[in-house]
Amino acid sequence: MVARGLAIRHPERVEALVLMDTSHGPIPGFDPTLMDLAAEIALTEGKDVLKQILDDAAPLDNPAYQKLVEERPGYKEFGERKWADLSERMWAGLARQIAYQADELDALGGVTCPTLVLVGELDKPFRGSSRRMAERIPGARLAIIPGAGHSPQFEVPDAWLTEIVGFLAAVPGSLRSEARTA
Repeated sequence: MVARGLAIRHPERVEALVLMDTSHGPIPGFDPTLMDLAAEIALTEGKDVLKQILDDAAPLDNPAYQKLVEERPGYKEFGERKWADLSERMWAGLARQIAYQADELDALGGVTCPTLVLVGELDKPFRGSSRRMAERIPGARLAIIPGAGHSPQFEVPDAWLTEIVGFLAAVPGSLRSEARTA
């Protein structure tokens, strides 16, 4: 959301843009009133109660995530540590920002920098938004990572890195040399 907004409002500051597993506005299927309720639970009852609810709903749980948990020792614990490090206020604020963000699809038509839109093949909530963004941004390239869910950088890291490095290598200017050495 931040990178998207920066590219729209301050294009002179953006040399290249990668939009990964994101949307151009409200996420289809995510009810803002439920996000408000989740934020309120985080603030009044705590993260542990909220985590139980989120685990039951599991909107981003998919076969790619399950495979990663099974095959990569410590990955589940990594996720649990990230959750433990979150503050309730931060999570509630982010949830509300996501729920009530403006739809900026039309504004994305003004993005002029090279743009890569990445989405995991199994990341159903974000595939449609990713396609629409790639179609709207002039010259943008859509990369759908096979076998990946919402975290392709973890789930299929080689394919993800190939997409990122290939994109950056094709960007004119200073980023090109940095991508080749990555």
